Amino acid sequence: MRHPFINENIVKSSLNQNGGISVFVIFFLFILGGFIVVLGAHEMRNLTKDALTAQVSTTPVISEDVLVSTTTKATNLRLATTTEKSRHSDKKTRTQLVKIGNRVFTLEIADDEASRSLGLGGRKHMGPHDGMIFVFDKPDRYGFWMKDTFLALDMIWINKNFEIISEKKGVLPESYPEVFYPTEKALYTIEFSAGVLEKMNIKIGDKIFFVE
Repeated sequence: MRHPFINENIVKSSLNQNGGISVFVIFFLFILGGFIVVLGAHEMRNLTKDALTAQVSTTPVISEDVLVSTTTKATNLRLATTTEKSRHSDKKTRTQLVKIGNRVFTLEIADDEASRSLGLGGRKHMGPHDGMIFVFDKPDRYGFWMKDTFLALDMIWINKNFEIISEKKGVLPESYPEVFYPTEKALYTIEFSAGVLEKMNIKIGDKIFFVE
């Protein structure tokens, strides 16, 4: 490879004309060229170092205050979520034991507008000794339908004297939006799985008793 700073013709001419002086000139040019190369390499290293420094300095830095704030918000969110879950889990289903004939049933209580409107909607399983009792503020002819209900049901209506005054057997989910009413005013309504009235021999005229 030819050195970039020495011209071959100049070197030959100098050797022919000046002899020893030419050797000195060649040596001087050689040293000068090496110095320039070294200087260029040094400047290149400085430029690279400056570029790296500039790149590092432009990297976004997250303030400690921002980190603390973000962590606090995340913790508060988790606490709020946990509290909300706990609030819902603390809401226990209230039940009442009810005796009809010689059978005792465990009935969920629906005694406010929200629980009465929901009823057994969404349920897919219910035992033969389970059900729901709807408690109203005053006697009336309260109607029931099968909106959002997946189970076929038996229904009985009870008056203020705890006597069964009306019944409806085997009401299917497909009957919605038909509404089923008692023949008389009732204060309570009980829903069972379809077939319970027949199997347990529950009929109009029977009385119900709340078991303490």
